Amino acid sequence: MEITISFQTADLFNGWEDSDIIQYDQAASAARYADMVEREVRAMYPEADVTISCDEQPDGVEIWREVGEEDPTPFIQGIEEQIYQDYKWVVMLPPWDVVEDILRDTLEELEFAPGSGEANALGRLVDIVFDQGKRFNWEGLMGTQGVADHFGVTPRRARQLIVNRGVGKQIDGSGTWIVHEAALGVLAPRTKYRRK
Repeated sequence: MEITISFQTADLFNGWEDSDIIQYDQAASAARYADMVEREVRAMYPEADVTISCDEQPDGVEIWREVGEEDPTPFIQGIEEQIYQDYKWVVMLPPWDVVEDILRDTLEELEFAPGSGEANALGRLVDIVFDQGKRFNWEGLMGTQGVADHFGVTPRRARQLIVNRGVGKQIDGSGTWIVHEAALGVLAPRTKYRRK
């Protein structure tokens, strides 16, 4: 017997409040859910070839079985439902203060390359912030260069737009700003500037 179980990460969190979702690591939660379902299905059907597919194909259970074998679909759906309702698959993100400690420790460890000084260190820190941001599902974050690329303007013009429209967060002591893509409508330039 071959059993293929497919699900979407987004469906696991469907209907949840945004304020709740940002507390959880969705990718890690989906991986844990898949692992728990696979273990239970393998325990119930040890002879079966079990495959779990996350975010690769539409939701569902696909069964290939010999004539006369019992259809396990209702049992598998029951397993999925029970695991889902136990919420033991949910993985919490670390509190922001833990992430701040990671950033602080990383900044202290940064080495200044000859001739690049603080700009190099701040650039590295921005990379780390974005990496951490993705873990917190803040995948809509953009830097000054990202805004410039989006609108086809210079980074200087993008920075002016961010400052003048009052959106984003400046990294202290630098010319680097971070904004969320939701602010792009507010940032749209009213006149077109050519890129130099």
